[in-house]
Amino acid sequence: MSTRFDALAKGIAEGTTRRQALKLLVPGVPMPGAGERAKFDELAKRLTSPVARRSMLKWFTVTFVASMFGPLRFRWAWAMQCPSGTVACGAVCCSSSQICSSGSCVNCPPGQAACNGVCCPPGLACANGVCGTCPTGQVACSGQCVNLANDPAHCGTCATVCPPGATCVSGVCTCPPGTVNCGAAGCVNLANDPAHCGTCATVCPPGATCVSGVCTCPPGTVNCGAGGCVNLANDPAHCGTCATVCPSGATCVSGVCTCPPGTVNCGAGGCVNLANDPAHCGTCATVCPSGATCVSGVCTCPPGTVNCGAGGCVNL
Repeated sequence: MSTRFDALAKGIAEGTTRRQALKLLVPGVPMPGAGERAKFDELAKRLTSPVARRSMLKWFTVTFVASMFGPLRFRWAWAMQCPSGTVACGAVCCSSSQICSSGSCVNCPPGQAACNGVCCPPGLACANGVCGTCPTGQVACSGQCVNLANDPAHCGTCATVCPPGATCVSGVCTCPPGTVNCGAAGCVNLANDPAHCGTCATVCPPGATCVSGVCTCPPGTVNCGAGGCVNLANDPAHCGTCATVCPSGATCVSGVCTCPPGTVNCGAGGCVNLANDPAHCGTCATVCPSGATCVSGVCTCPPGTVNCGAGGCVNL
């Protein structure tokens, strides 16, 4: 630092410009404002007088350097370079939608736009860094001038956004010919869109296509709603009709639930062998008593016991 002070003093004595002298002292720092320049002039005068370097350095630190730091925050904003479209605020850069207030980046209230450090009042828009009224035929929407007659993002009103595929015509969201406005889904063709078949709310089941606005299943299948397009001739979940579910163990043959050979269809009980099933012994409804087995379709108690019905097999 002392070497730079020597160079600074020598430069001033030789008529070096203030900017050149400052660069000798603090390389890379741009020229400060008017207040700092006045202090620099005073520094230059003192350097030409017989003042001790230590005293001079102390004076410089207190008056020049300290003046460039605020009591509460960093004041190098004059030297800070923010990207285009942003605003310097203390030691940070505010985004294009923010302003600098009391050293902090803040958002403008809803419906107002940031404009060269201020929030444009409601009804005004930012143009070339100035808040003002919009040209004839346009209105301010969130601080931007828009034409409500043809802007799909503000169609008819600032809050109206046209769905995908639509354009804004005379302030009305308009879909291309052959399509209709299905809200968030956009402009769709109800004649062939399986997600909006015939109406915006009609969704075709799995496997179906939309033909002329009607959900249509492939040949040999029928529309069973949520079950989709199914073949009633061989689908055990829709056997013969959409509502018929074959019991456990059965298959669907030509639209009829069919149990394997040696078993019969006992409905919810599934396909069972009536010759040896104690829960369906001889008939689907016959349940053998406790302790009995089903032998050739007859409930049979162990030797030495008899069938006492609900009492089970007992030793009399």
